[in-house]
Amino acid sequence: MSTVMRAPRKCSQCHQEGCNKGKATCPINIERTGIPVVVPVVVPVKKRLCGACRREGCCSTSPLCPVNIELKRHVGRARLEDHHGYNLSQYEHIFGHIQDPVYKRRLSVRLHYKIEEIYNHNIFIMRIMAERVLIERRIAALSDNNQQRSKVKLNVLPEYKMCSEECGICYDKTCNVTLNCNHQVCVDCFKSHVTATETKINASLKCPFCRTVTETVNATDNTVYDELLKV
Repeated sequence: MSTVMRAPRKCSQCHQEGCNKGKATCPINIERTGIPVVVPVVVPVKKRLCGACRREGCCSTSPLCPVNIELKRHVGRARLEDHHGYNLSQYEHIFGHIQDPVYKRRLSVRLHYKIEEIYNHNIFIMRIMAERVLIERRIAALSDNNQQRSKVKLNVLPEYKMCSEECGICYDKTCNVTLNCNHQVCVDCFKSHVTATETKINASLKCPFCRTVTETVNATDNTVYDELLKV
């Protein structure tokens, strides 16, 4: 069975192939209406420029961007050395594709400021680390001092000494502890005095009134005697 090839249809008005009398592009319809057909113009789309190096096809988040490579190089260098005043001419080769010298200078200054921030941040971190080392050393020194603090040696005599005077420290309670210098205080003030003395380094227990070294104390009864033994 043979196939019959049909000729393409022609417009019934202008007799052109591929045209149709219902189309506005038909020459006869254009002559009747007098309205020219507007042919759409295809505008070529420009490629997006990188926000860092201003190159086509590059991206500011890409690790292959020349600006990111330069910043990464300075991040590694900032950990080893300080900033020695890099000039702007060292960065102009990155923006060599830009013809405008003013715009090229502006981008170089922007990159220079970013590099300055990297070194300033590194200096800030180094200062924090140095302060942390000093604090750790001070804490270690305080712990050593605490180890050097010795407990007060005190001998509580079994003899009781009675007293009816008011305590000369708190002026609230009756004295019930007699020191070897014959000064008398209440047991609560005496324990506070011992605790304050033990916080000092290599300090000896002294009388709060005459500053005589206290080696022995006497109590007034069994209750006070038991409390002094616990000091």
